[in-house]
Amino acid sequence: MNAMQRKLLDGWDRWKAPLGWLVVGLVAGPLLSGLLGWQVTTATLHRQVRDAIVTQQAAMCEMRARHHVKDLATLNFDQDGVVAQKYARFPWDPTEHLRVVDRCSNALAREGGTLEGTKPHA
Repeated sequence: MNAMQRKLLDGWDRWKAPLGWLVVGLVAGPLLSGLLGWQVTTATLHRQVRDAIVTQQAAMCEMRARHHVKDLATLNFDQDGVVAQKYARFPWDPTEHLRVVDRCSNALAREGGTLEGTKPHA
């Protein structure tokens, strides 16, 4: 074995353990951080965005219903749902979303309670 090969083997022996731990860390790191919940996955992000959109649309639905329907306090549960279905439709999205209708109906049914950032019609 010549001097060059010996030098390469000595260098490899010195770097073998740190490189091995680096590979273990590169494989185990993402797995562990995902299991611990430190990563935001695409599915989590999409769910959070959908929830935020539903909350905003339900708040707009509630404001529109409170503005147009003067006697909301006298409505029963079924009537709250009908009113929510009417005002849960928006020009940019003509389909009604059940989650928006549900949240809007619940907000209308609450006595004096509203969704975040909205105020009842005076």
